[in-house]
Amino acid sequence: MTKSKNQRSRGGCISCKHRKKKCNEVKPTCGTCERMGITCQYVKKLYWNDTNQSSNRHYTIRTVPPKFFLTTTVEDMKLNTRLQNPNNNSTMPYRLKVDSVPKQEHPQEAPNLNPNIESDLFDHYVEVVSKKKVFGNLQLNGFRSIIIPHCITSPSLFQSIIAISASDLIRRYPTHTYFSKLTTKYKNEAINLMYNLLDDFGKERIDEIVTSILILCSLEIGEDLNSNWVNYLKQSCLIFSTLNDEDILQSEVLLFCYRYFILRYILLLSSLNRLEYFYFTNNFPMKFIDTFFKDDSVDYMLGCSPKLIQIIGDITRLKNNDDSIDPSQVGEIYDALFALREEHEDLKLNFCSQLYLHTVKIHLASTFESQLNSLHLTIDTEFHVQEVLKIFQNITNYESPTLFPTWCILILSVCNYNVFIRHQVLDTCVRVEKNWPRSSATLLKGSIQVIWKIRDLTPGMDWRDIFSSLNIKLCLT
Repeated sequence: MTKSKNQRSRGGCISCKHRKKKCNEVKPTCGTCERMGITCQYVKKLYWNDTNQSSNRHYTIRTVPPKFFLTTTVEDMKLNTRLQNPNNNSTMPYRLKVDSVPKQEHPQEAPNLNPNIESDLFDHYVEVVSKKKVFGNLQLNGFRSIIIPHCITSPSLFQSIIAISASDLIRRYPTHTYFSKLTTKYKNEAINLMYNLLDDFGKERIDEIVTSILILCSLEIGEDLNSNWVNYLKQSCLIFSTLNDEDILQSEVLLFCYRYFILRYILLLSSLNRLEYFYFTNNFPMKFIDTFFKDDSVDYMLGCSPKLIQIIGDITRLKNNDDSIDPSQVGEIYDALFALREEHEDLKLNFCSQLYLHTVKIHLASTFESQLNSLHLTIDTEFHVQEVLKIFQNITNYESPTLFPTWCILILSVCNYNVFIRHQVLDTCVRVEKNWPRSSATLLKGSIQVIWKIRDLTPGMDWRDIFSSLNIKLCLT
């Protein structure tokens, strides 16, 4: 029997199949994915060779592998070979004896929940999740006052907040598979609904689209600990590029989303090497609103003032400038930075803003040391380092489960390679992981350790080049 000419092709890309859209099967990027600016991937076909296969051959290992084939390390067992034996004055390291290894726990049964699970997850978002997405414990929180009313009329946004709520409950029940399945289920539904909106893109649905992208981006940051969140950041860049400044500033929803994405955009650029920086800014430029960045008051969505975030962006832009760096431009950044106070009445938000202020000063001194010297400008980095360490301690001891300024940890770790500072940074990362499990802090700690190891072997290597070679795209706050 001959195939029908209208028979659907099975060779389309994964994205089109997932969204149930027609694919023109152009490789490496199909027309639909190219138009929407999303990642296009094709399934790799596996071919089975039915010859020279025997079903009655069984291969056995006749010898026991030597011990050095075991991959479990002392670090994996939570041991420390550098601790000294209290009963011995020797300075040689010794190994602690392991009497028993705890058995791996089997996944527990799902907790007893109300049959109306969506209602429970929605309540969890309102009471818990929404408070974790900002820097200060304030009543004025857009993740509640903006997101919740809009999810009533937006199926995509509703599914997104149900998914992120289920994902957050995995932190409370890490051995349950129930919430992981719920997260996948609602996330897939939210993605399908969001892409349907993008297919029929119109300014009348812009609020629904951008808020859905925001929540899904936040979900990816805490769910997979990988760079998938960058795809949502790119989509936000493309959407904001279609709007003018007044459209964003006069809309409570769009301004809320803009503040969320602009912070992560600028901090991401600060971690890219020159090649990636120009690729990202040329292909996915984020709209910069001058009026917005003139504000020097502390913003609970940013953790500091928009003016200070702009200074971080100016440092990154000037460092990646192809031309020689003009010392006068460094002087202008210096003057603008030291004119800021970054104070707020909310204690936690004030900690964050002061932490950013001290860290940016360390960042400026490390990036433009020679230019500052030529201008006879000095920055007491030792003082600012000690202030940063004090604030780290204060924030990690704070009970409120709000955002943590992870960018400040990264900058301190790459600007100062003192052994004491390294211990303080790792200790901070451990406390952050404890307070914020399944967050970007886990990936951050591993990335910092990689930088130290490579820099110790190759002094002078730019840490941004290390990130680039390992394709690390940290979501920094």
